Parts: sequence; C-alpha cells; structure tokens
Amino acid sequence: MKNKLQLSRSIISYDALSDVAETFDLGDEEFLFSLKEDMLQISCPSLDTLVDVGWYPEFNPRGRFRIYVIQHENWDQPLEESTAQNLPQLFDALAAIIERHAL
Repeated sequence: MKNKLQLSRSIISYDALSDVAETFDLGDEEFLFSLKEDMLQISCPSLDTLVDVGWYPEFNPRGRFRIYVIQHENWDQPLEESTAQNLPQLFDALAAIIERHAL
C-alpha cells in the first residue's frame, strides 16, 4: 500500500512499508519475512523527532505494527506508543500522530 501521509515538516527517511499489500496474508511464510522491526521512519529535524514503525515480534504472524514517537533520540522514553493490526488502522494512527505532533 503506497502511503498517503500528509507531512508538513517531516520527511520519510526509510520506507519498506509501501511494498506491503493492504490485504496481506499472514499465512504466507515468504511474506512474513517482510514483516520486520524496521519498516517506516519519518523524521522531523526541526523538532528533533522521529516516528518509527515496525512489526513486533519480527516475522511472527501473531505480531502487530508498533509505532513509536521518539524525541531527542530518547528511545527509552517514547513520547507516544501505539499499535495496529492492519494497514488501514496503522495509517489512521499515523495520520493522528502526525496531526497531534504537527509533523
């Protein structure tokens, strides 16, 4: 699914998520290897903020997308954390985070 995120002050610095079909099959073992911890990163240098998206646990059909909002490289205390089971939920959550943090 090609992402349609509306970014005002941010850039997409890494994107493996756009290659994932909106209706993916968790029963497809080959596809599962594309579900990894590093799938999307949005960077906002002016706010020293990152939005990091990955699949946790990696390669696991029972996993979920996790979203972390990180400021000042403080990975131990994310500003925000969220999860999603599928791409529509993920993009809804990302859109809300982008709006909330003015990214």
